[in-house]
Amino acid sequence: MYPIIDVMTPILICTMFATTATLEALRYYRHESELAEQTRIEADMMERSKDVFLMNMSHEIRTPMNAIMSAGELITARSISADTRQNVQHIMNACRALLSTIDDLLIFSKVENKRILLAESPYELKPLLDDIINMISVRLMNTDVKLYTYIDPNIPRVLFGDMIRLRQVFINLLNNAVKYTSKGHILLRVRMSELGHDRVILHVDVEDTGIGIKEEMLPTLFDDYVRVADNMNESLKREGTGLGLSIVKAIIREFSGTIDVRSEYNKGSVFTFEVPQKVVDHTPIARVIDHDDIGVMIYDDDRESVRELGLALKDLKIRYVTVDDRDYLNELIEDNVSEYTHIFVSTENSEKVSDILSHYREMVSVVMRDVGDTESETGYDKITKPMSSINVAEYFDESEPGVAETEEELDEEITNNLNRPLVNEARAIVVDDNMTNLIVADKLLRNLGFDVVTADSGSAALGLISNMQFDIIFIDYMMTGMDGVDTLRAIRRMPKDWVAGVPCIVLTADAHDGAKQMLINAGFDDYLSKPIDVNELEYMIDRYVDKRKLIRNVSDA
Repeated sequence: MYPIIDVMTPILICTMFATTATLEALRYYRHESELAEQTRIEADMMERSKDVFLMNMSHEIRTPMNAIMSAGELITARSISADTRQNVQHIMNACRALLSTIDDLLIFSKVENKRILLAESPYELKPLLDDIINMISVRLMNTDVKLYTYIDPNIPRVLFGDMIRLRQVFINLLNNAVKYTSKGHILLRVRMSELGHDRVILHVDVEDTGIGIKEEMLPTLFDDYVRVADNMNESLKREGTGLGLSIVKAIIREFSGTIDVRSEYNKGSVFTFEVPQKVVDHTPIARVIDHDDIGVMIYDDDRESVRELGLALKDLKIRYVTVDDRDYLNELIEDNVSEYTHIFVSTENSEKVSDILSHYREMVSVVMRDVGDTESETGYDKITKPMSSINVAEYFDESEPGVAETEEELDEEITNNLNRPLVNEARAIVVDDNMTNLIVADKLLRNLGFDVVTADSGSAALGLISNMQFDIIFIDYMMTGMDGVDTLRAIRRMPKDWVAGVPCIVLTADAHDGAKQMLINAGFDDYLSKPIDVNELEYMIDRYVDKRKLIRNVSDA
């Protein structure tokens, strides 16, 4: 007989071992998967906690900042001394620096999590540049640094993109230049090249004569928390978080753009970025229709300022001549008395402006003055530096040759505009649980002509609204008890015919990207960010209050 061979037993044993190993492997992988999922959940919770912390911190700091800056607006609206005005400006600049730091932290939290999203819409580049140039000019007041600009007048008037993010890039780069430049100049150059019929590339240079950057620092310059300084003590003297450039790079990356830097230590730096933008309106950002009828003489000691104005005039197709000698100026005027219509003279000339211009009455005299200069000679047209194609074109489009306001008239006009009522027989209610904010909002609205009622809680507001009719309602979002959304919903449920249509504006210090849309979705008509900007407040009123109660247009100011 043949021996019986048991072939099944080893197979069964092998199968059992294999099954056991498979089950163990499955248990291991399940355990690892559960650990990974738990780790992910904990990381998400930590991320959400960080976001909530940053948003709460933003709100808690922005709320008192709102009171400080709004109070500053009220003070500067009065007739006050130059010293007082300057001190208030210092306070407001410090507030803006703190708010900028908070914004940097909020944006950086999105950069870290790759959550920067562009909110694109049509926008005008000119007001954006005007705002930025004015802001940097104010920062450079009473320093040894001059701001120069070159703006390509052929840039299309209306572009399509994320204006808020683009503004952040401009401000971060220019603030860096201001921070690291103690003497010399800062140059902002904005040009464009076409990228097909409906697209352009914006080319922007920010050049400074600051401390420069050592070559070994350039590779890590756009990393987080990097600050340009030789040592820790020097670094601590510079305001900011060290996040500005990393934020700039992240935003430009979302624009599908590029950024580069050239620098020489102890001599200065040039930051260059390029971003593509769609074109909505091809009309040039600056132009002068009757340029053939204009001739300009430039008399200025500052060579860079002369070059700046000359480029602007050349781009606008206005003929000009530069003069740096009084005898040559007299000779030119005698020989070309009919060819030149305007003479531009800087307040920084070594000679007194009035001594120069009093001899040349046959031409329109234009005084080029620095921002904040309220002491330049009266009786002449004026234009504020830095010179660019934008403000030169504005001057020639808007000016009436030979008609100039005195400094006293200009100061009175500014003060009157800040205090001029906007409405008549209109009533507003402000709901906020912060008493300081209520007082400031009350004064701002009364200055604009409102009869103002205040409430320190949502429930108090409901009682007032049930007995009085209002033309506009302002509600703080983050209130204890009934928050802004709860208060709004309770108002909308009230059985009053007028309540359904009354505009409700939310006041919030929440700078988070999605905050506005979330609050609009909740039923608010619009969103006013703290600190309250007087111009934004006026535009909000102009947009939502019954036109029959408006006594002037916001644009009239």
